[in-house]
Amino acid sequence: MGTTTEPTAPRTGPPGLADWPAFLYYKSGWVMLELGEEALQTVGLRFRHYMVLTMLQAGQELSQQDMAEAMSLDATLMVGLIDDLEQWGFVERRRNPEDRRRYVVLLTRKGRAKWKEAKAIIDREEDAFFAPLSPEQRALLGDIASRLMAPHWSSRAPCKD
Repeated sequence: MGTTTEPTAPRTGPPGLADWPAFLYYKSGWVMLELGEEALQTVGLRFRHYMVLTMLQAGQELSQQDMAEAMSLDATLMVGLIDDLEQWGFVERRRNPEDRRRYVVLLTRKGRAKWKEAKAIIDREEDAFFAPLSPEQRALLGDIASRLMAPHWSSRAPCKD
């Protein structure tokens, strides 16, 4: 059973690193983060704010701790992000009825509107970044990344910066 593959683009980049898939995934994520960070400045957000709004718009009740774990962030960094979003009126904290010591974070109407505005910006940045790929290749890349990350979501040490 033969397998056909599409020709690959010529490899360019730092010697020794341009052929290393783990480095390429790392660098691709870093570049997308930088592009998103710069683009989101136009609406007064940082990329981490956008990630929090994205998790909340999915409709689940999440605590700060849940989101910190999902983003591999130190809890104190998450508190600062939620403080910002709450101050701007994009989220609100409510006591968790099942555990009165904990709070859930909820997206406000204003927050949902800000998320939609930011999502349009990120969608444009992603479309430009992924332009060298066909829609099928882009979907495959997402599937591959999802499979690679599946066993690692809850095992990452938090980022402290």
